[in-house]
Amino acid sequence: MPGGVSKDWPTNRPTINNPDFAVRAFTASPAPQQPCALLVGFGAPVSVNVSGCTILVATDAAVLTSTDASGVARYPIPVPAAANLLGSKLTLQALLARASGPFLGIAATTAGLEITIGT
Repeated sequence: MPGGVSKDWPTNRPTINNPDFAVRAFTASPAPQQPCALLVGFGAPVSVNVSGCTILVATDAAVLTSTDASGVARYPIPVPAAANLLGSKLTLQALLARASGPFLGIAATTAGLEITIGT
């Protein structure tokens, strides 16, 4: 994938009352201590082409972090014990700072991920 970002990966299942649920964004080539943002959408995915990259998330929230020494960004998303969240969908997509990256020349994007809160 151009820009070196491969994918968003859940660390375990997004279930009700799971305080340890998280998503990791991996880089194809290690990029330690690079700024990274996780875009979060609370509804149906969108598809907007920006500078040759497809943004798949209606950005309702953004979480900023940086990659670790191995080029991985980790985003904790604890799921509370709230039964009304069952079946809720989240769309996630990470942007990783990259000089000359395909997203506006400053970043690379992951392919995106849609998760559903389950039991």
